[in-house]
Amino acid sequence: MFTRLIDSDWFDFIYPLLLIAFVASGYFLANKYYKSKNLTWQSAGVESSVIGLFALLLAFTFSSASGSMRDRNQAIHEEANSLANLHRSSLMGDDSLRQFTSQYLLKVIGQLGHYSDVSRKELNILHQDIEQTQRAYLKSLREYNQLHPGIGEKYLAAFNAVNASYYRMIGAYDQRIPPVIMVLLVVSSLLIGLLIGFMNGHSRQQHFLAPFIFVVLVVLSIQAIRDLDNPSSGSVRPVFNNFNQLSNYVESTGH
Repeated sequence: MFTRLIDSDWFDFIYPLLLIAFVASGYFLANKYYKSKNLTWQSAGVESSVIGLFALLLAFTFSSASGSMRDRNQAIHEEANSLANLHRSSLMGDDSLRQFTSQYLLKVIGQLGHYSDVSRKELNILHQDIEQTQRAYLKSLREYNQLHPGIGEKYLAAFNAVNASYYRMIGAYDQRIPPVIMVLLVVSSLLIGLLIGFMNGHSRQQHFLAPFIFVVLVVLSIQAIRDLDNPSSGSVRPVFNNFNQLSNYVESTGH
């Protein structure tokens, strides 16, 4: 449930408003319970440690999201490389092998190219289509091996590498930051906002620059983490351009 909320467009509006509200609540609490009663608040000296702990959590989450993004791109490159290896291997075969291998490659490359265009709900349908294409090629390879014993088996290893890379790409594409980490990050940012508002509200000379900078930096950081963590709807998405280049290469050399 929380993951759906994080991925929704509503979060773009709800979270900044919540953070501002918590900072404002800190100012309100300081004025109501201290300044209005002429009480002096003494710093316990742990405020910097608490803020530092939040900064560490933010950095860890950002690094994790960036690492997942790199893994997705790396898995895409490996899948493209496996497909290219299968194509180069088929060029050593006869016309029949080259033809049905090129047809398979062009079809599956076209299907993989839609990864960046579909939503997560549509990915399951796309996965079924790709697996059906793979089964059709495996059937053609088996029939070819019956006519040419031993030759089709040589291409099975290259096809297995394609499948292994494909499933690794699926796993990398679905790799997300655990929801409990995102909950902890969001809740801690709100509490730190409350603390910053309280500390600034208690000051004799109130200033709003530090809370403003805090809100802007945290909102932008959370947004960047969301973009990196969600390859389906984030603004920072995996790059599939190498599939287009591979498709052009297969078309020019596969017939």
